[in-house]
Amino acid sequence: MIVDARGTLLTAAHVVAEHQLYCDLTVLVPDNDWSRTRSFRAYSVRDCSHSVELDLAVCHILPIGRGPTTLQPAILRPNFPRIAVSVTVTGFTGWGLSPTSRSGLLRGGNFFRKQEDCYCDFSMTLIAFEGMSGGPVTTVDGQVIGIFTALGTGKFRGLAFGISIERAIGFLRHHGVSLDDRETATPGAL
Repeated sequence: MIVDARGTLLTAAHVVAEHQLYCDLTVLVPDNDWSRTRSFRAYSVRDCSHSVELDLAVCHILPIGRGPTTLQPAILRPNFPRIAVSVTVTGFTGWGLSPTSRSGLLRGGNFFRKQEDCYCDFSMTLIAFEGMSGGPVTTVDGQVIGIFTALGTGKFRGLAFGISIERAIGFLRHHGVSLDDRETATPGAL
C-alpha cells in the first residue's frame, strides 16, 4: 500500500524478508483506478525497516526508468472499526498482472498470536490467496483499515488475519513517517 506521494510503501514484513534474500525487490504500481487498470509503473524497493512481531515493513520505492511519476496515497482510516463491516483485501497473486480482490466481513478487534511470532489484531471471513500478503484491507468506501498478514489454515480455514491501521500508523510514526501532511478519512465515516 502506498502511504504517501513521496514513495513510502507499507506491506507485510514476511513479504520483504523472504524475497530480499533471493532477488532485488520491485513492485508494480497501477494507475489510480484499480478497477480498470490500464498501465503499471515499475518501482525498485529500497531501505526497508520491519517488525517481525507485527509482520509489518515500511520501505521506500523509486521509479525504474523515465517519465512522470505520480503516486496516489491510500486513504487511511485513523481508527479501526469496532463493529462488523464488509471488507475487501486486494493483492497480486501468482504472476498475474491484474489485482485479485476478495471480500468478506470483519470479525472484530480480537488479538491473536500465531506460533511464528506474528501478532494479528483482527480476523475476516474471507478466503485469500498466497501473494495477497501485505495488501490493504479496505471498507466499501475505500478506506484502509488494516494490512492483510496471514491466511487461516486448519481450524481457521476460511479466515484471514491482519494488523489494524491504528497499529500500522504507530509503526509508521515509529519509523519516522509523518502522516500529518496527507489526507486521512474522517473518523465518523463508519
